[in-house]
Amino acid sequence: MPLNSVPLQSADLARLEPVIGSERTRLVLDTADEISTALSGRALISVNSTAKGGGVAEMLHWMLSYVRGAGVDVSWYVIDGTPEFFKITKRLHNMLHGHEGDGLPMNSHDRNVYREVTLANAGELRAVVSPGDIVMLHDPQTAGLAAEMKNAGATVIWRCHVGTDRKSDLNTAAWEFLRPYLEDVDALVFSRSELAPEWVDENRLFIIPPSVDPFSTKNRPMSRDAALAILAHTGVIHYDSTDVPPEFTLADGSTGRVNRMADIVRTGPAPGPDSRLAVQVLSLGPA
Repeated sequence: MPLNSVPLQSADLARLEPVIGSERTRLVLDTADEISTALSGRALISVNSTAKGGGVAEMLHWMLSYVRGAGVDVSWYVIDGTPEFFKITKRLHNMLHGHEGDGLPMNSHDRNVYREVTLANAGELRAVVSPGDIVMLHDPQTAGLAAEMKNAGATVIWRCHVGTDRKSDLNTAAWEFLRPYLEDVDALVFSRSELAPEWVDENRLFIIPPSVDPFSTKNRPMSRDAALAILAHTGVIHYDSTDVPPEFTLADGSTGRVNRMADIVRTGPAPGPDSRLAVQVLSLGPA
């Protein structure tokens, strides 16, 4: 079961200065130098289940680029799996949020499928992991790799990007499924302390709030005219002016263009550019 290596760029942390100021930038750069020195001769290996299409993948692209720019030997691998494996892990994902998902309970067959797929991926990953390396595993799909990475002599960190602070039987069942794979990891990272299950001891629990890259495509400044042109082109609003093309700035500074129309169900004509709209924005992912 082959692992997929994801190409990484190198980003300079100093570019953050216009956003966070010179004092905080100096602190970031000094901390990065300390980390780079401490990790000299050791690799940081990040592992998740997809290189595109989700918030974790988006985060890893820019975050690991900054880590590489800081002089750390960093790499990113994506695990492979069967359709049944990803169906099971999607169910776990939903259950951690307190939702039923496909409505099926976790059973011994599911655990066998999960174990077989993660062990196969762990066997591939061991070929690139050396004693002393740091392996960061992301979300339920990778928890089953932890024990093999520990056996390879790596420091293992598992980061969970999902969950709910509203405990339920579904949430508890998901954590009980994952718990055997996480008993011996060196650290568990959550976005909020309330998302961690009760059995995670405090000395292994770390909190890292969600973060964004101010230079990513979605966070770059956009003029009102450009925004209106894009909304009109996709069909969200009606706007007669065609002086500005539906274009935007990509993360590398080049220009992208919106070419597709949106599928919109509405009653009556599209609203005008000065209409006040109640809008819900979310990521596009599998149900």
